[in-house]
Amino acid sequence: MIEIEKRGKLTKSEYEFLLKHFERKAKKVAEFERTTLVHIWRPDWQPGHQSAEAPFDLKIRTGGPKSSIAVKRDLDNKMHARHEFELEFTEKEFSKYLELLVNLGFGRFVGTIESRKKYKYKQFTIALFHHKTIDTYMIEAELMATAKSETKGMENEIDKFFKEFKLSALNPEETGQILSELNNQEQYRFDFNKITTAECLARLGF
Repeated sequence: MIEIEKRGKLTKSEYEFLLKHFERKAKKVAEFERTTLVHIWRPDWQPGHQSAEAPFDLKIRTGGPKSSIAVKRDLDNKMHARHEFELEFTEKEFSKYLELLVNLGFGRFVGTIESRKKYKYKQFTIALFHHKTIDTYMIEAELMATAKSETKGMENEIDKFFKEFKLSALNPEETGQILSELNNQEQYRFDFNKITTAECLARLGF
C-alpha cells in the first residue's frame, strides 16, 4: 500500500476546537496512548530523512489497536507519499520484536509517547494527538492508495482538508525541526550498544 499523509502543528485551543468538532461530525475509531521507538540512523541523533545515510524510516510501536514494526520508504522522493510495510504482533511480543531489530543491527532509537484520538471523517483517517515527550499538539490526515497514479489526487484532497479548517501542513523544514526536538530528548534516547532492551522498556514504563 501507499500511504499519503500530512501533519500539522496545532495550538492547544486549535486542538480542543478540532476535538469537539470531530466528536460531533466524525466517527471515532480509537482512543489510545501509543509508545513508539523510531530508529535513528545518524550517530549525532539528528534526522537523516530518506537520504543515502537513512534509506527508509523504521519504527516499532505498541498501544492502541495494534502493535507493529513499520517500514516506510518515500515514493519517488515525495515527502508525503510513501510505501508502507507493516508486521503486526501482540503487545506482549513487543520486547521480543525490539530485541529482533537490535540484533539485526538497528542500534539507536528515540522513544515517543503520544495520546491519540483517531477518527474517520469523510474519506480521511484523522488523528489528533498530543506528543507528550515534547508537549506538542498535532493533527494527521491520511489516505491510502493502491497505485502511484492515485497519489497526486489524494495529496490534493488532503490539502483541501487542511484549508477547510484553516490549517497548514508541515513543510520539510518544520518537520525537521519537530524531529530534531524529539531526538534531542536525551531521556528518550536509547543506544543499545550501551543499554539492554530491558533497561529501555523500564525507562518507557513497561
